[in-house]
Amino acid sequence: MRSFEEKGFLSHESFGSTYRYHCVISEEAYRNGTLRNVVKRYFGNSYLSVVSSTDQGAGSHRDRGPEAAG
Repeated sequence: MRSFEEKGFLSHESFGSTYRYHCVISEEAYRNGTLRNVVKRYFGNSYLSVVSSTDQGAGSHRDRGPEAAG
């Protein structure tokens, strides 16, 4: 939990020797940040590379001919 707190996702309140954690950012903000990090880390910060990589899979309809497209 401390690592999430250090990254700014959570905060806590102390109650004696216990803690109550709560979210600091919304679920949507967390998702957007996570997606940005994946694109940056694995695709050189290029959304075009993400789309291209999904189109190059073995199951691509382009590999099976025009009748498979639709």
